[in-house]
Amino acid sequence: KNVLQVLKDRGRQDLEGQVRAMLAGQSGVMTIGGLFERERHMYSFAPIASTGWTFVTYMPASDALVVFRRHFKFVVGGFLGALGLVLTTIWIVSRKLTIPIEKLQGSVLRVADGDLDARVDGVFSNDEIGDLAKNFNRMTVDLKGQVMKLASEEAEREKAEEKNRAKSD
Repeated sequence: KNVLQVLKDRGRQDLEGQVRAMLAGQSGVMTIGGLFERERHMYSFAPIASTGWTFVTYMPASDALVVFRRHFKFVVGGFLGALGLVLTTIWIVSRKLTIPIEKLQGSVLRVADGDLDARVDGVFSNDEIGDLAKNFNRMTVDLKGQVMKLASEEAEREKAEEKNRAKSD
C-alpha cells in the first residue's frame, strides 16, 4: 500500500492534497490529529534534491506550541511594555503643553476681573506657548501703564476743571 491508500483506508482523504504536494517535491507544514495516534502532530516535509527523497519529521503539536507560547509571552510582554512607554510619553508631553496653557488661562481670567498685576509665571519654554506667555506679561505691563497714564490725565483734567470753575465763581 502507498500513503494515499493508507489515508483512504483511514478515511482521511482531507490530507490527500498535502500528501500529493509532498510527493511532488514541495515543502510545507501540516497539523494532523488522529492519523496514527490520538494526539495532534505537526508534520514538516521538504525534498532532498540530490536523492529524490522527501524528508518528513513530526512532533506532538503540544511540544511545538511550548516554544510558541514561550515566545508569545515575550512578544506580548514587549508589546505591553512599549505601549506603556508610549502612553507615558504622551502623558508627559500633554502635561508639558497643558500646564502652561492652564497658567495662561488663569492669568487671562484675573486680567478680565480687573487685576492688571496678573502675570504668567513659570513658563520658560522657547516655543509658541512661551512666546505667548512673555507677550501676555508685556501686554499687562503696557496695559497697566496706559491705565495709570489715563488715570493721571483724568486727575489733571479734573483739577483743571475745578480751577476753571473756581475762577468763574
